[in-house]
Amino acid sequence: MRKARSVALIAAISVLLASGCSQGILDTKWTMKDTAEKNSAAMQRVKPGMAFNEVVLMMAGEPYLVESYNGKNGEQILVNKYITRPSYDYSTIKEEDLTPVIFVNNVVEGLGWPHLETASKKYGFVVKAKK
Repeated sequence: MRKARSVALIAAISVLLASGCSQGILDTKWTMKDTAEKNSAAMQRVKPGMAFNEVVLMMAGEPYLVESYNGKNGEQILVNKYITRPSYDYSTIKEEDLTPVIFVNNVVEGLGWPHLETASKKYGFVVKAKK
């Protein structure tokens, strides 16, 4: 029984490797392009009032950058910046390649650079220096 499971596991891994599933893992440019496309599509469905967990499940993996702030009235502000435009590689990502999603107390306040600026004024926090 144990030997049969091992053989089945090895066969499954071999099929995955042969089918090219490892290609995205090994080719950073492909992975970033795929991530950017998935995140861009998901951003179309992100709406104010959505819960943090809903948004995180929609996105392609972890945000590229995460920033947290305290609002002037004790609000917890979290800014998740997702890759929405592919760059050559991770070392060349610029601000315009990212889209911020602004959460206030774990609920979407808004998304995009203009909204981040508006939220910073509304809640009284200073946005960290741009990369």
